Amino acid sequence: MRLADEAMGGGSHARVLVVEDDASTRDTVMSALGDVGISCLGVPDGTAALAECQRRDPDLIVLDLALPGLDGARFADAYRRIPGSRAHIIVMSGTERATETAARIHADAFFSKPFKLDALVSLTERLLRAA
Repeated sequence: MRLADEAMGGGSHARVLVVEDDASTRDTVMSALGDVGISCLGVPDGTAALAECQRRDPDLIVLDLALPGLDGARFADAYRRIPGSRAHIIVMSGTERATETAARIHADAFFSKPFKLDALVSLTERLLRAA
């Protein structure tokens, strides 16, 4: 049984939303998570992420803070106001004061860019198992 199946108690698949404006980084993260059996959807900004979360709450969100339009912190604040929102949030950012912002939005973890992809995958797996 794949990790994604285990995380959701059997036949369902865990779903990770990757919110990153840099297409290369977004694709790399999604590919690495996909390699371990985690279903991902990628979006380039906070507005698209919020719309997706309103359609279907993901199990985990990998979030960049420096996004065009609705930035990561404002997205997280809006996401937390959606009734029933429950996704873990992992922040990945190279912005100044990113650690403080991640703490303020109650992120489960913070990775400073550049980050080790295997560490992000490992943490994602652990958080999904705990869900």
